[in-house]
Amino acid sequence: MRTLIICGALALLLLSPGALACEWPTNWLGPADSDYRALKIGVYYHAAVLHDLTDADGESPLPGEAADWLAAMAARPELSAEAMQAELGRVKYELDEAARFYWRNSRFNCALDLEWIADFEPRLRSTIADPEPPWYRPVDHPYYQDARERYDGLMQVMVLYAYDEDTDDLRRITGGGGWTWGASAEEGKCGWSWWAACTADNACGSDWLLVHEFGHQLDSLFHESGHPEVWFNHLAPLEGNTARFGEHFDANSYILRRIPEADWHDLAWGELRSYGDADGDHVPDADEWLLGRGLDVDPDQAAPDADGDGLDDYVELLASNGNRHGHGERLYPALALCDPLARDTDRDGISDGLDPRPMLPLPAYIPQAQPEGEPATVGVAFTNSPDGLDLGIELSYLEQRDWEEERQDGSLTIALSWGSPELAELDYELKLMLDLDNDGWFTGTDNYQFILGADGIESCYRHDAGSATEWPRADGEALNIDEIPLSPHTPAAHYAHGCILTLPRALLPELAAKPGEELGLNVGIRRSGWPWFYMIGEPNTLTTFELR
Repeated sequence: MRTLIICGALALLLLSPGALACEWPTNWLGPADSDYRALKIGVYYHAAVLHDLTDADGESPLPGEAADWLAAMAARPELSAEAMQAELGRVKYELDEAARFYWRNSRFNCALDLEWIADFEPRLRSTIADPEPPWYRPVDHPYYQDARERYDGLMQVMVLYAYDEDTDDLRRITGGGGWTWGASAEEGKCGWSWWAACTADNACGSDWLLVHEFGHQLDSLFHESGHPEVWFNHLAPLEGNTARFGEHFDANSYILRRIPEADWHDLAWGELRSYGDADGDHVPDADEWLLGRGLDVDPDQAAPDADGDGLDDYVELLASNGNRHGHGERLYPALALCDPLARDTDRDGISDGLDPRPMLPLPAYIPQAQPEGEPATVGVAFTNSPDGLDLGIELSYLEQRDWEEERQDGSLTIALSWGSPELAELDYELKLMLDLDNDGWFTGTDNYQFILGADGIESCYRHDAGSATEWPRADGEALNIDEIPLSPHTPAAHYAHGCILTLPRALLPELAAKPGEELGLNVGIRRSGWPWFYMIGEPNTLTTFELR
């Protein structure tokens, strides 16, 4: 019996190199039903916790008396009553976003009913968790009494402080990692997840931590209910759950969407409920229970296509994983997720029902340039963006063949323009992610990330997921930065900076620069020092482009 699932929330996926690209499912085979599983999740939120638990050698992390440090922590201005309430509001917002993620990506089969138990009393961690490194688990701790029997899932979220030897003072743990203990059918108990609440400037938010860690809990619920493991967050080649997707949220979304409708009926936890569906479009009608939890409901209960754009509301709601805030990425300010109440979501003049890219005003293809003369390109320009995040992208490729040597060369050209002229003195960074055969970020050795700054290419690495027996890794030596062609580019008047990045097949042998090939791409921008890139594609995803 498997009851323990422990993972670092940033440890990622184990993949098969032979995984095939496939469509992102909006529905399992067979008709959608109107039943859903409501899971009551207890969220124990501790607004001020001091880490005092001993390490593996029995050493205390605090010099002196823990009670003195606890009093010092309680006196900190950021732990005033008003500040603690404000921080709770921010964390609640993030976890509500994560609950909507599960509702949407389960195709309206899984509703997380979050019940908050907020504690504003400064506490030593030893009073709410066991002294067992490295997990310091709250599972079955006396503080929580019979909570595991009363809920379908549990979260311990802490604003956590620890002693810092360098400053001889306390510092807040910024968050970013979590652990999960799985459910047990034999004991009739639910799973536990716990983490330190992320600070506002952390690239990883508590929304991601709930999505990731509850994925492990849900995996255990299926397993303990007699179903095969789903392997949320960590993909299993033998389960056949690898496919074409991007990072983090995107991978979880893909797995969640693949769960058959009937499997939700069989869970041994939660309440099986039903929603109304007056227009038969498989989007739940609004009712008091769903509205009270901020979950997606039908914008028009009398019509399957509320905005008359040719796409049913169900398709539009499931056209994305629903995240404007991703892991280290956010949706570009000028863009919106596919909207069932907007006929033209990206405002490019093409109705969503006819637009191959309804969320991004960019064609679904990259044209072939000519060896001589003006290159043919497609692109998108964003100007007058908040905080000077103006961004322009032009894409083209060049096919070259040496018939005598039977060799196919070629290159991909990405011209970038960025920054507002009024803020030309600011430093920016650009992020480019490429999946050269469009089979997913966690498959193969053809996935590359580039970070460009004011002085050129700052870093590049190949994401190596080529082995089914090893964790994917970032290979920073796969490419020599000095060998990557980067040339100046005179931007249009409404941009401050520009460059042209040329990626030749000689450096990236996986690049098949010829008509009919596909690649996955995402591009983003941030001011230097900011924790997030603002991406032109949905955060943590890769947008497909065909070479034409």
